[in-house]
Amino acid sequence: VVVVERAVAPSWAGRPLTAIDIPGVARAMAVSRMGTAQVATPDLVTQDGDVVYLVVAAGHVGEVDKHLAEAGR
Repeated sequence: VVVVERAVAPSWAGRPLTAIDIPGVARAMAVSRMGTAQVATPDLVTQDGDVVYLVVAAGHVGEVDKHLAEAGR
């Protein structure tokens, strides 16, 4: 596994952080909001400007990037 840091696109704002997860591939583990990091919780909702930290199965980072880019389309 690898840990990646990604800015959350504005299209994710208002959606549960868990919506970013891809079962068996990636899971959001923390979010940084306005410079303050917090562990991801089931009730956390994404906001514009968030930075998310994900644990990703090796070899699937491209899939995760595509998933993050396609939100709200």
